[in-house]
Amino acid sequence: MTTETFTPSRILITGGSGFVGRHLCEALTKRFAQAEILATGSSPEPASPFPWCYQSLDITNSQAVRYLLESYKPDICIHLAAQANVGLSFREEALTWRVNLNGTLNLLAGASEVTPGMLFINAGSSDCYGASFKLNRPISEEDLLQPLNPYAASKSAADLACYTYSQTSDLKIIRARPFNHSGAGQSTEYVIPTFCQQAVAIEQGKQQAIQTGDLSAHRDISHVSDIVAAYTALIEHSDRFENGEAVNIASGEVIQMQDIISQIQNLSRAEIRHALDPTRLRKSDIPLVSSNVEKLKQRTGWQPTKNLQDIIRDVLTHERKA
Repeated sequence: MTTETFTPSRILITGGSGFVGRHLCEALTKRFAQAEILATGSSPEPASPFPWCYQSLDITNSQAVRYLLESYKPDICIHLAAQANVGLSFREEALTWRVNLNGTLNLLAGASEVTPGMLFINAGSSDCYGASFKLNRPISEEDLLQPLNPYAASKSAADLACYTYSQTSDLKIIRARPFNHSGAGQSTEYVIPTFCQQAVAIEQGKQQAIQTGDLSAHRDISHVSDIVAAYTALIEHSDRFENGEAVNIASGEVIQMQDIISQIQNLSRAEIRHALDPTRLRKSDIPLVSSNVEKLKQRTGWQPTKNLQDIIRDVLTHERKA
């Protein structure tokens, strides 16, 4: 493999106005100052001020996707757009498949015809490994995709579709598989923001204790800035990956969910207690989620720079301003 750094001129980020997308736009603007960046999302306008070029896009509409590709002609597409709520994927299974699989197929089909040679980085999910985590060891890219919910199944199908297109088209495709990540601006539907939101309510005298579910599970959780730095590294060193190759993105470290509460207690401005909420008690059948992330490190030189304390500090700061 060669080691030339790839310098893009036009970057398309689907789902670009979302949590990760906003951080990614900022990171790519700093790293590739000469590049044009176009972010897309399902809403007519982003929910809050958005300083990058934005266009509404329904990725389930194949004609709309093709028109955008023809108009913009990106040399890179980072595909973040997804229905990523696991709970909703059970209630709205058809929608989840339509967005996550059909939307990805629309992008792949359109790009293979309109922008051959484009670099396509698919943001998959570690959730696709599913039952493979029951091996109770760090999971590598060679482990089986064994999804345990409709969200993970739809993302697994999209991941496999990406591999097919890597072998049957002129697209250059990297199948990224990010593990859990958090940071400022993430929805309170996720565990760290909801705990931090409750901690801020305690600081303000509006709540007595953080309501939690099971805290025994162990997870690999990255700071969002490390995740977007990994995407940037994949762009710069895309030639170090075979077409269609999968790559994990994770911290490589494991924390227990109880550690999140402990860090919040350390960083809070008030005494923080927590109490078990039976409605949140869902005993995980996956006690350990751990990643082998050596491929990413060895191929790109990427290393995580943030830890759990950094994540909690940033999320608490954000929630205090909310």
